[in-house]
Amino acid sequence: MTARTDGGGVERARVVVVEGIDGAGKSTVCRVMADRLSGVHHLTNKSLCEDPPWAKRMMRDLANIIWPTNDTDFDHLLPAAFWLHLQAAWYGLLTEFVITPRLATGGTLLIDGWYYKLVAKLILRGFVLRQLEDAFAHAAQPDQVVLLAPDPAAVWNRPRAFRLTELGLHHPEEYPDLGRDSFIQYQNRIAAELHGLAVRKDWKIIPIEPHATPTETADAVIRVLEGHLDVQHFS
Repeated sequence: MTARTDGGGVERARVVVVEGIDGAGKSTVCRVMADRLSGVHHLTNKSLCEDPPWAKRMMRDLANIIWPTNDTDFDHLLPAAFWLHLQAAWYGLLTEFVITPRLATGGTLLIDGWYYKLVAKLILRGFVLRQLEDAFAHAAQPDQVVLLAPDPAAVWNRPRAFRLTELGLHHPEEYPDLGRDSFIQYQNRIAAELHGLAVRKDWKIIPIEPHATPTETADAVIRVLEGHLDVQHFS
C-alpha cells in the first residue's frame, strides 16, 4: 500500500479502519495485511504513544479503566454516559499523540477497530447518533472504513474467550443468562447498527464466510482497497 502524492510529490498520509463486531477478526486480518503490504503502519485502537512520557502514562491509566486485564461484572452498573466520556477522552489522546504524529510521516495507517462499534453499542442503550457523533467529533476521521460482517454464530465457535460485556452484560433485563445465545443475539443487534452506519457513511462491507481463513479475509479487504486507495502488494 503506497500513499498518493500531491502535486509536489509529497506523500499524503491516510487512515484505513477495519471495523466489525466483537470477535470479527479485525486484529488478525490487519496483522496479515500489514505483513503483506508495503507502506503500512498497523495500529490498534488501544495503541499507546511513546512520547511524551506523561501522555503515555495518562493513556495507560485510562486504558486500564476502559479495558481492565481481568473481566469485570459491574460495568452495567455505571452510567452509560460514563463509558461514553471515557472513550471520547481516549480517542482524543489516541488522535493527538499516536495518529497525528504517525500521519506526519506519510504512508497508510491501518487501524483495527475504531469508535464505531462503541457507537453501535451505545445506540442500543438509548443514545442518538448525532449525540455520539458530536462526542467523537475531535477524533481522527478515516479515509476508508471496511466493515467485516461475519455471522455471530460462526464467531462464537472460534477459539476465543469472550468478555461479559461482549455477551450482553449491559442489557441484564434482555439477557439474564449470559452465554452463546445472548452473544449471538447481542452481536446481531450490534451488526445491524454497524451495517446502518456503513450504508450511511459509504463504508465497504465484506461478508465473511464461516470457514474463511484470516488470509482469505485479508485478501478480500485488499481487493476492496486496491480499487479505492491505490494499494500495492510487495513485489
